Amino acid sequence: MEEEGRPLLLIAYAPGAVKTRGRELLAYVRLAWPEGPPPLVVQTNGRDFALWETASGKEIAAGGPEVVPPWEALRVRPPAPPLSPKRKKIEEKILFIYLSGG
Repeated sequence: MEEEGRPLLLIAYAPGAVKTRGRELLAYVRLAWPEGPPPLVVQTNGRDFALWETASGKEIAAGGPEVVPPWEALRVRPPAPPLSPKRKKIEEKILFIYLSGG
């Protein structure tokens, strides 16, 4: 979801356990939007949902579709900060490990 070109939320779907994909999703989002990623990400398998804060990587909520914040709450949430060069290298390594199977 975006507003005026600013990413507000990324929702990713994949079958299986949603909580096992959180770190991979955070690395992807941080790298895909290095100037300011969406502040929140959701991983779902269509039944279970998990919500993470992009900047801290903390899980905020888990459950059903009710964990997806309403539009009004997303609009007022500040973007996550840009990646530092050091953090970018770390996220690249993390994503490589997940995508290559270890």
